[in-house]
Amino acid sequence: MKHKICFTTDSEQIIRLWNRVFGDDEAYIRFFLEHCRHKQCLGLFAADKLVSMLFLIECAYDGMQGAYIY
Repeated sequence: MKHKICFTTDSEQIIRLWNRVFGDDEAYIRFFLEHCRHKQCLGLFAADKLVSMLFLIECAYDGMQGAYIY
């Protein structure tokens, strides 16, 4: 099985995985995806299926730029 790590905007796969892992409903997840600006989703894909993900959300702390891992 081929694995790859890359940034993704595939909202359908993100919603499916998020719902399965955390149980949040689709409306809640879509709200986050549509309203949280300055984010990137880094995903692990196994045979083109999203199996793990994290979000990097741009932020500033103590005058320094960074990313919040969500």
